[in-house]
Amino acid sequence: MHRRVLTTGKPTLERVHVLADLTMPQVTAARLGGHIREHSGVQALHHLRDVTLCEDVSRIRAGNAPLAMGGLRNTVLALARALPWRTALPRSTSHGLSETLHFG
Repeated sequence: MHRRVLTTGKPTLERVHVLADLTMPQVTAARLGGHIREHSGVQALHHLRDVTLCEDVSRIRAGNAPLAMGGLRNTVLALARALPWRTALPRSTSHGLSETLHFG
């Protein structure tokens, strides 16, 4: 699959290799694009949680603590977006690069 990427103001062509559990009759550009966008959304959330809340350096690994901390991190990010205070959080864009969101 190929897609156009606009990062420097100049369009470039990028080849994307996709592994999916679809049969050939199920494969359409729209369906593959949907799977890729869905995965990009998951990656964007992970990037936001890691950059803003340093999730990858966390030493919490045992029991239910990692799941609880993930929920707390999501709550913090949701509150940061909802409250009218002045702060900045990185946000993933449609082309996978991050930009800064300003609140307030």
